[in-house]
Amino acid sequence: MNPPQKRSFWALMVTQFLGAFNDNVYKTLVTLLILQWVVDSSRAKQLVDLSGAIFVAPFLLFSMAAGRIADRTGKPQVIVATKYWELVVVAAATLSLWSRSIPFMITTLFLLSMQAAFFSPAKYGILPELMGPDELSQGNGWINMLTFLAIIFGTMTGAFLSGSLVTACALMVCASGVGVLSSYFILPLPAAKPGEPLAFNPLREFIANWRLMRQDPSLRLGGIAVNYFWFMGAVLQLNIFVYAKEMMNATDQTSGILLVAVLIGIGSGSFLAGKLSGKQVELGFVPWGALGMSVFAIDLLWAYQSMPRLLFDLFMLGFSAGFYDIPLMALLQWRSPPSDRGRVMATINFFSFIAILVASAALWVMHGPLHLNAAQVFCVLGVLSLAGIMLLCAVFPEARQRATALLRNLKPSSPLS
Repeated sequence: MNPPQKRSFWALMVTQFLGAFNDNVYKTLVTLLILQWVVDSSRAKQLVDLSGAIFVAPFLLFSMAAGRIADRTGKPQVIVATKYWELVVVAAATLSLWSRSIPFMITTLFLLSMQAAFFSPAKYGILPELMGPDELSQGNGWINMLTFLAIIFGTMTGAFLSGSLVTACALMVCASGVGVLSSYFILPLPAAKPGEPLAFNPLREFIANWRLMRQDPSLRLGGIAVNYFWFMGAVLQLNIFVYAKEMMNATDQTSGILLVAVLIGIGSGSFLAGKLSGKQVELGFVPWGALGMSVFAIDLLWAYQSMPRLLFDLFMLGFSAGFYDIPLMALLQWRSPPSDRGRVMATINFFSFIAILVASAALWVMHGPLHLNAAQVFCVLGVLSLAGIMLLCAVFPEARQRATALLRNLKPSSPLS
């Protein structure tokens, strides 16, 4: 990267970190305040479930349109516009907290998530415009690491400041304001496809975008593979609290520590995968990352008997997931057509939230009709990962060949063509 591109990259890192931080501060505040303010516990749980669905909905409804807008308008311009949007919504969110209006709070949560849905394709799509293929893995490593740090710090901050709303609101407004300023340091790159028509039919857009991705086997297979990361992450996040309660009779604080171990692992694995990839998209990390997820998920069947072993397993599970995810994201950005990169990233975004919904449904089946306990759920996840490795190596020969080269401690002869 030349100096202006490097400046733009770090400005993007600051901008996306502050946005993810704010999302998680406010989402945590909404959840905790509903539980505090609503006297009827069953009604409170319903509202918490509703707020979770409200947060996911914009990614399903608007991702496709967001991708087209990113290609049509220019990704830096979309980033700046969405940061102003965030600032306005955060100001409205402070009013909703001050008024103690739960409908108002949930509405602003929807608008904040809608902002994130439009921001995300531009964030991922701009990376190949700021750096070459030899730097994409490192760039994605930084994004993933900072995103998961933002989730940790945002969730902890929201929980800590739930009793001091004035401080929480001031912090969110300041973070949004700094995010607006940092977005101006991103190079004003031209639009990739200025003549792209606007379209707002999610189903029709999804079909068109999937046809586009099917033209390149790397995009099709990489898009499917990367969403196993989100499926795995959703199961982990939802099942970890059940695991702590069922298997250990642990407190909510202990459950939080377990989740933090996973998130730190994902961030660390993402960062290291980016560094070790060097100047190439290192697909050889993908099978080894999947193998690590499998081994450490299966070991959770017994690890609850020792807290150090459990924390190590969860950290390594997250670490392996980061190793799995980064090369796939770099591949998708590299191989996507420059003029349609926003649409491809939007489709991946859409798929990721479908994967999260599928994870919720799978957990319901495993906890309900199948009567599996939380440890057995993780074991099933590990077996799925093993099956995934075999399928991945069968349909994705590049990943198998490069994984073998890594095992032999040989540098792959050349990057993917």
